[in-house]
Amino acid sequence: MMGQHLAITAMNGAPPPPMPERVSSWAIYEIFNTADGQQVFIGITSDGQWKRFCDVFRQQPLAADPKLATNNQRIEARPWLVPKVAEVFKRCSKEEVERLCLEADISFAPVARPQDLFDHPHLLANGSLAATTLPGGVKTRLPLLPFQMLGWRPPLTMDPPEIGQHNDEVLAEIGYDAGQITALKSAGLLGPR
Repeated sequence: MMGQHLAITAMNGAPPPPMPERVSSWAIYEIFNTADGQQVFIGITSDGQWKRFCDVFRQQPLAADPKLATNNQRIEARPWLVPKVAEVFKRCSKEEVERLCLEADISFAPVARPQDLFDHPHLLANGSLAATTLPGGVKTRLPLLPFQMLGWRPPLTMDPPEIGQHNDEVLAEIGYDAGQITALKSAGLLGPR
């Protein structure tokens, strides 16, 4: 999705405003609240998706409105259409919205809080979280790089360092000798360690 925004920026020379203020290529491309206080991002990006949304979510008046027949017409109608669609989702639980979006074959993604990701089934199933020890001895799981090549994913090679943990090694790599490093430590110019 970012490629489109980058192309528009390159073509018109102006950086895009932050979402949701920017001009959208789609009428429905928003985060919506659900009846149970959760949020779901939903993108209805084609005329086919719009028809399926109206059918599955039982929005026949919207489907029959000639002012909403095409994506461009729906973009023009955004000021009143998005709040109307928001009310549809607000009447459903997050689970129901997701089930109906799957049934309608429209794009959606639950909006997760960072703490929800520790137990996210997808991240756990595909090995995306690595056991990690943080400074201070805190044990947790953190995401690996979201990159795979031929089924191989770069592993976690080391835990995040304590402040100053690698001072000596880093300084030696850039040319400081042991005496210079000791002098920097004595002068209080390096962090702990």
